[in-house]
Amino acid sequence: MTSIAFQRSGLASKFPSIRKFLANYVLGLQNWETEDLGSLKRYATEGGFPYPSPDGEGVWIYTLANANGDLARVSNAQRWIAIQSCLKGDPNYAATWVRAAAYEFWGARADHRFDEFMLQDFRNGGRPQYLGMLRLRSAVSGLARVFLLGWQQETLSLMRWVLSALPHGAYFDADETSHPRAQFFVLRLLASHFGLTMPLDPLFAHEEPIYEFLIEHWRTPDPSHLVQALLAALDRHTHQSVRAKRSGPEFDFPFDEDWYFPYEVLVVLKLRELAGLANPSAEALAHPLTATPLGRLSAPTPVYTDATLDGVVKRMREEFLDL
Repeated sequence: MTSIAFQRSGLASKFPSIRKFLANYVLGLQNWETEDLGSLKRYATEGGFPYPSPDGEGVWIYTLANANGDLARVSNAQRWIAIQSCLKGDPNYAATWVRAAAYEFWGARADHRFDEFMLQDFRNGGRPQYLGMLRLRSAVSGLARVFLLGWQQETLSLMRWVLSALPHGAYFDADETSHPRAQFFVLRLLASHFGLTMPLDPLFAHEEPIYEFLIEHWRTPDPSHLVQALLAALDRHTHQSVRAKRSGPEFDFPFDEDWYFPYEVLVVLKLRELAGLANPSAEALAHPLTATPLGRLSAPTPVYTDATLDGVVKRMREEFLDL
């Protein structure tokens, strides 16, 4: 093949510098260590425990349906700490990044298992309606994080959950109106890597020429043939890094945590690395998004766990054996 010269869009004019990004990327969670992590620790130790109902007039029992949200909030807080540290030049950010990925992974597994439970409960007449409450953009971002850490079995297991949820409308942001093109690009790449079948093939998934080129040619032996497409994908990432507005257009990366993490490009590079193919040099891919550790491949990392996470997973599997 020969290299194709993509018409690059350049860095988005409103894409923030690192300094501005860090100033505006605020951790909205309060008391996550005492409340969210505290609840997870109690669940790990005691199992389901009573807590006051939201209306204050009764008592509910803490279950997987609570733990999934607490896992997500703990991972969000840890990831915020890691990103802040990384972009300020702290080389010790990686341990926090890895911990966040592990909590996010199990939170996503629990999310998808509980979604399946609600769907089956609806089909069996146990509830009047089923509403898809999962967010594909978050699921794929987390999936990419696990894959890029080298956690192959964890990636495969989460991929199966994600793909099984697509056909029944589990994701409220996966339709033609929302058109998450980058996320479907990553899913197509990973499905092929793991020998899985994409259950949906929407038209919007094929509308981005950059992604179509990379899908077809990422295995090319000569890495120089991919440079222009990868740089164009990095430019596109900055243009798609925009916070969502209630009545505005949809963007692929509406959450700040993904703005300096071009995971769709990193997944291509990781796949080439796993296939024994050379990647373009750092000089060839020089770009503001590849200028920080978040925009570069890292060495494989052992799968993280800790006593709290082990205990939480054990408790959740007491409720759902197939988690």
